[in-house]
Amino acid sequence: MRLVVTPLPDCSHLVRVCDGDGPEYGRMIVVSEDGDCLHLQGWIGTPLTPSQWREGVAAHFPNAKRVRFERRKGDAVRQVELTL
Repeated sequence: MRLVVTPLPDCSHLVRVCDGDGPEYGRMIVVSEDGDCLHLQGWIGTPLTPSQWREGVAAHFPNAKRVRFERRKGDAVRQVELTL
């Protein structure tokens, strides 16, 4: 076993996706703000769809115009960017 640690910048947030009014959540994502771009890192659970991001971003990250994240398949890493 080995641990890989990624420090979080001051502009990062732990976002929990709650299905109801209670504290329970099924998904969690680290979101770092960089100007008009949100960088997604280390999510647990199914990623949000672009339409779900558009809804949530308007309320919590009004300056965001793009969302970026990495997708890994085998040894290949692909950079993905969605326009909001």
